[in-house]
Amino acid sequence: MAAGNDLSSLRHALDQAYRYLSIRARSILEIRNYLSRKGHSEPVIEEAIKRLEDYGYVDDMQFAKQFVDSKDGWGSRRLLFELRRKGIDQAIIDEVMPGTSVEIERCRRLAVAYLRKLGPEPDQAGQRRLWSYLMRRGFSREAIESAIRWTDESQER
Repeated sequence: MAAGNDLSSLRHALDQAYRYLSIRARSILEIRNYLSRKGHSEPVIEEAIKRLEDYGYVDDMQFAKQFVDSKDGWGSRRLLFELRRKGIDQAIIDEVMPGTSVEIERCRRLAVAYLRKLGPEPDQAGQRRLWSYLMRRGFSREAIESAIRWTDESQER
């Protein structure tokens, strides 16, 4: 009876995990927390996660790559914070984080789009708003300085 009950609990946990994963990709920690909130025991959660990994439904490396690719408007600081919050291992984070040149390019694209909204030549207040906007998006100081310098040079031409 106990084995049948465990199997029933595992099936229920897997069904809930499948529904949760049908919305979007999730990290292992997100699934673990979700199943825990649903009241499943730790052994059932661990077995469900093991099976999800075996079936290829959960992979933190793949999740992290997809997450970084989907957040084109975010800087490395924000990406790092969010990946850690989602329980991604530091080794995986190190592998999937965009390089400095990619971050600068992302920052430049956002700066150009933001400056279009401000008008032809932004004043000092506009430059400060741009700086604040890019900082909130998680870009490094170096990327922001490079993007602002680049946009200034572009406007001079």
